[in-house]
Amino acid sequence: MVTRWRWCGVVVELVAVVTWRRRLDAWCNVVEEMAVVVGWWSQR
Repeated sequence: MVTRWRWCGVVVELVAVVTWRRRLDAWCNVVEEMAVVVGWWSQR
């Protein structure tokens, strides 16, 4: 029982970390795209 619960905790933590990293990467992509658009507008 203990090992099964411990494994469940590890899996939940891994899923949380992966989803958080994905969300962080998505935000970074949005910020990069906005920076590119702002730079393009400022050059016009």
